Amino acid sequence: GRCNYKGVVFHVKANKNWQLVRKNGIEMRELNYKHLHYFWVVAKEGGVNRAANKLGVAAQTISGQLSLLERSLGVALLAPAGRGLALTEAGRTALSYADRIFNLGEQMLEALEDLRASLAIDPSNPQAYGLLGLVHMDLGDRQRAEENFQRALRLAPEDPELLNNYGWFLCQTDRPREAIAQFQAALRDPLYATPARPLHNAGICSMRAGDMAGAEAYFQRSFQIDPRNPVAMFQLAKLTGGKFRWVVFSGGVEAVAQAVGG
Repeated sequence: GRCNYKGVVFHVKANKNWQLVRKNGIEMRELNYKHLHYFWVVAKEGGVNRAANKLGVAAQTISGQLSLLERSLGVALLAPAGRGLALTEAGRTALSYADRIFNLGEQMLEALEDLRASLAIDPSNPQAYGLLGLVHMDLGDRQRAEENFQRALRLAPEDPELLNNYGWFLCQTDRPREAIAQFQAALRDPLYATPARPLHNAGICSMRAGDMAGAEAYFQRSFQIDPRNPVAMFQLAKLTGGKFRWVVFSGGVEAVAQAVGG
């Protein structure tokens, strides 16, 4: 992951549909965000009327949205239970997804508020701008992400973590060569604690630019620095067609690269 707030790594997409997977008999196609949110509140509140009061909308509106959600999934999520509703097995599965989505969303909002409060106290904090850049990147707001990364780097132009994160943003926005320049700048700091990260990031961006030889060289360097780096190991195995392997010793998880014949 690229960004950690309060122990949670965020990868949130800023659109109203959520691509989920098939599980426990539910064909979790693209779900409408509003439908899923209404279902989530109904499940938490234990009934449509209580959910309607909490959300400030008509109970009929919520019932209609739930029906659309169940129709799109092809299964019932809620069943009558006394005077309320109970989750079906499929409903419990859907609720587990909804919990993760909306809890992460709430935590992200808290993180944004914390970052803005921090900047209100100290508007010259480059790390706060860098984190805002990462949040806006994951929200799909490229303009604000760019603005915050640029502001962070104006305040701390040689900070290797900021350079690495900005490089990753450039890579994700189809600018791999510019990204690699940022990773290389991060590596110029001899005190950078995690140089394997910008190296394997540079490898990924080199692959996207079509430079497979360069990518392999970056992954090799990353692996040499951190032999436990799973990204470097996986990408090297993929690039070399399985001619790269590692050995796990009984005394631990130390991995060793071995070139093997074809």
